[in-house]
Amino acid sequence: MARSLTKKQTADLLEAAIRTEGWSYTLAVRLASQSGYSQRTIYRMKDDLLDKLAAVDAADLPRRRARLLMDVARIRERAVEEGKPAAAARLLDMEAKMTGLDQPQPVAADDDGGELDTSTEGMLAEVRAMRKAAQRGGSHVAAAKLLDTEAGLVADLALERRAANERARSAADPEALEDRIVAALLGMPDKLRRQILARVAE
Repeated sequence: MARSLTKKQTADLLEAAIRTEGWSYTLAVRLASQSGYSQRTIYRMKDDLLDKLAAVDAADLPRRRARLLMDVARIRERAVEEGKPAAAARLLDMEAKMTGLDQPQPVAADDDGGELDTSTEGMLAEVRAMRKAAQRGGSHVAAAKLLDTEAGLVADLALERRAANERARSAADPEALEDRIVAALLGMPDKLRRQILARVAE
């Protein structure tokens, strides 16, 4: 079969199609017919493209994660301004999971042999527990005040961890949970990601 498109033109069409409609057998047949290349070649081009996109995504992940966190924080702040503490709390929980701040931290023993954690992580866990208890009990004013405190502690903790990472000059591997959440959201088109974040804020 005569080739009506160059390999680059075919690869460009393939990338555009995958980004808009996803990969399918029908797409392979259509591109093979359009370009004059065999379906086997189209499949190889698809594999090469996905390898390239995966490498770009991996290199760009820290910036995309930061942008996503900024989007979530902005929507959370808007929910607080609009008087939607439940939505703000859900978004704050999402931020905690994305940054690993929801994971249990080691605690120090107090003089009585019990556990006393005065770290930012410990205070955050206590405030979060009080905020959830207030929400369950219908104490919306108390929950809203605790939400403000919790948001401040999340920001403080994020700064502490960023400073620690800078001192170490090495990025720690993200937790499995963070990976799953962030990868799922970042792998979506911008419009769909915004819709999901907006639904969470409802």
